[in-house]
Amino acid sequence: MKRIIEEWYHAPGRHCASTAIRDAMRFWGIDCSEALCFGLGRGIGAFYMSNPNFSPSRWLMTRGPDLEERYFTAIGVPFAWRQASDPDDAWLKTKRDIDAGIPVLLQTDLYYLPYYNTKTHFNRHAVLLWGYDEEKYVGFLSDTDKEGLIEVPLDALSQSRNSAFPPGPVKYDWFPVHRPEKFGDLKNIALKALRLNALELAGVPKDYPIKVGLRALEALVEDLPNWENSPDWKWSARFAYQAIERRGTGGGAFRKIYAEFIEETENLAPEIGELGLLKLMREIASTWSEFAAYLKAISEQERPEGFRGATEIADKLLKLESNYCNAVLKERN
Repeated sequence: MKRIIEEWYHAPGRHCASTAIRDAMRFWGIDCSEALCFGLGRGIGAFYMSNPNFSPSRWLMTRGPDLEERYFTAIGVPFAWRQASDPDDAWLKTKRDIDAGIPVLLQTDLYYLPYYNTKTHFNRHAVLLWGYDEEKYVGFLSDTDKEGLIEVPLDALSQSRNSAFPPGPVKYDWFPVHRPEKFGDLKNIALKALRLNALELAGVPKDYPIKVGLRALEALVEDLPNWENSPDWKWSARFAYQAIERRGTGGGAFRKIYAEFIEETENLAPEIGELGLLKLMREIASTWSEFAAYLKAISEQERPEGFRGATEIADKLLKLESNYCNAVLKERN
């Protein structure tokens, strides 16, 4: 049996989750830009981990958690990832949504998606499932910057949906994206998301067990000089560069996309233009790109030299992000 949802929609985007959400919204006739989807999902964040049991041993991520849940909650759609106990149950239930004409948001480990041809595990990569052909044993996905629908063998798709690698485990997570009944006051939704995202970046206690937000940047600044002593210093630097500038970030650690969200929010609420948030975010994005280029250059060297210089840029980033949060939260009070 073959089933592809009629009038499916996909346009190449920059980040997996915001592209998938944008595509689903446009399928239902709601014109919500990728930047707006990203911003309403409170997309910028920071996470830092040093663990010799992972490859690379240093993990720096710059997106906020749970973007999908935050976006749908913001627009008034109840959200919870659905899960299944085994691959057969997962496919049967996912297939039912497609049969009902509902596009399905999936979380995957792109290591198992053949078209990436990568040796690196990376979980929670969002794709939209639009159909399947059981005779050919394939599913039809749309994915970020790829054109059209991609055929993926169903066994590979099943493997990608059950993985325990960073940045977090997936267990056949899916969410059928139904037509939203209402969207609400976009100005107020955007302003609330803007302020909450800044609060999340700045408001993590220093003793919080996971290094996130500004605490993650503090940990990065403290640990960067130690990278040169790590056996995988080259891979850690290269991966961090990719996680900042490539790998679906839109450049500048997602801050370029977020700057577009700020610009859209200023169009909705011109009064916040006086805070200078757009200029600040553009400077932050540019500095993240500078940091990424510095790490890329280090990764191409034969000796681990330059990490102290990278620390100086990271310290500048910490100050800039702190200044941005203060500007947003000062207005909040």
